[in-house]
Amino acid sequence: MVALHQTTNVSIDEIAGVSGPAAMQIGLKLAQRGFIIFCPRCFLWQDAVSLHDAVRQHRSRHPETLGMAKMLYDATRAVDPLSALPQVDEQRISTIGHSLGAKEVLYLAAFDERVRAAVSCEGGLGFRSTNWDADWYLGPAIRDPQFELNHHQLLALAAPRPLLVVGGESGPGGGGRRAFVGAAECGTAGLESVSATGSSGVAESSPGARDPGCVVRAYGGVADGLCRVVTSRMLDHFAGSAGAVLRMAMT
Repeated sequence: MVALHQTTNVSIDEIAGVSGPAAMQIGLKLAQRGFIIFCPRCFLWQDAVSLHDAVRQHRSRHPETLGMAKMLYDATRAVDPLSALPQVDEQRISTIGHSLGAKEVLYLAAFDERVRAAVSCEGGLGFRSTNWDADWYLGPAIRDPQFELNHHQLLALAAPRPLLVVGGESGPGGGGRRAFVGAAECGTAGLESVSATGSSGVAESSPGARDPGCVVRAYGGVADGLCRVVTSRMLDHFAGSAGAVLRMAMT
């Protein structure tokens, strides 16, 4: 499994379980469940003093490419060493990411068919749901009213492989708005949704078209628990087990 880290100055250390809060040590937790985890470092933290500096360096080499294109390229390269390991079943490679990493997951799932299942946690779906227009993602061109594309086309590319999009309470657009306002904006109303409301932990499922995947919306005190259960069941079913954390800075 490729585990893609969030925006943090320690880059891969938190997701690999070297430092940081336990909730962010996603790679370590999954390795403890038996998965083989590879945690690549996003180029934004590779020999750069700031995110803008990283973008500047990248554009000096590849002036016509977007930051997200570089992230996608690196994420696909992260699949290569995993698929080469003899103990890895190439038919059960998956990916997971939070925040910035969640954005990368959407593109990796769409463009790399070796990825058989994906979990995108609080990255936002629609262009206006979070900072998709930042220079290190898609840039300001997506603000143009004449720009007709959005992420429903991206999600369709991932179909029919399972894709779980999680929108919880933390960060801008909390209360599930990152996932669900964005989903409405980019035309993904046909996705199956599961919501947990209030503190009672009552979950409601609204079945719809199951192509390309499932969106989970979680509220309040039950958010972490519900999302962990759904994510774990999905990954256990579609991915494998074997257990080690691999960390690498990718340039």
